[in-house]
Amino acid sequence: MLGSVVSILSPKETVEMVKIGKTRTNKPRSRSQKFKKAVLGRPQGAIQKRVQAVGPEKFGIVAVDCAKARSKWMLTDFYGNILNPPTNVEHDRSSFQLAMLTLKQAVEKHDIKDLIVAVEMTGTYHKPPMRAFRKAGYETRLSEEEIETTMSDSTSSRTRTAGIRRTVQQR
Repeated sequence: MLGSVVSILSPKETVEMVKIGKTRTNKPRSRSQKFKKAVLGRPQGAIQKRVQAVGPEKFGIVAVDCAKARSKWMLTDFYGNILNPPTNVEHDRSSFQLAMLTLKQAVEKHDIKDLIVAVEMTGTYHKPPMRAFRKAGYETRLSEEEIETTMSDSTSSRTRTAGIRRTVQQR
């Protein structure tokens, strides 16, 4: 027992001992190692080798803009050409399954060899889409940049998807 006092009585005197419990030597860190690996931070060039291995046209980037009840996602190649236009997905199982099926079909159609999913970090709203993409077997990373502006105008794909490409290149 931590801090409890145990008395040992002898005929002449009373001796008191205090049991001291194990002290905490490892202080908790502010962010876990897994979280640091998942969050896209400053550019460090971690995906360049992957892009070079398959070619920029065959490297896909899935950008997910999260909200409370629904999210919006789209698939682009590394150059920013939109392969699957921005699509809404409700935060329920059947909608996520449909989104994963649509993504799988788009990957097969455009012969994407490698891809990464960048999910915009928004409070706790990013958690359901992130879990769904991870469960489907895709590498997911959190993005601290806003993806919404990238998806607002899908007609000018080269200039508008630069934010996604920049975000994904960061790790």
